[in-house]
Amino acid sequence: MELQRANEVALSADGSRIAFAVHASYREQGKPIETRLWVGDVGGELRPGEAGSLPRFSPDGSRLAFASDRGHEGRLSLWVDDGELGGIPGSVEAIQW
Repeated sequence: MELQRANEVALSADGSRIAFAVHASYREQGKPIETRLWVGDVGGELRPGEAGSLPRFSPDGSRLAFASDRGHEGRLSLWVDDGELGGIPGSVEAIQW
């Protein structure tokens, strides 16, 4: 029951950084499944980070865009690095630089 599943893998263009979403393989009744981003250097230590999904590196690999419902439970908004990008109506379903 403690199994974690990784998906939505993103690799920076130069192959040095990796980001992916990790979520539990089950959920408790009445609670949502929490998805967290793991980010780090390829071949280095990876650690769980912020709640989020759909990680995408910028073309030069210096920035990370992702979707998160932080502050908007149930509605995904667009984040780049540690900041939310404005008031986008609706919920983010895909990200492309």
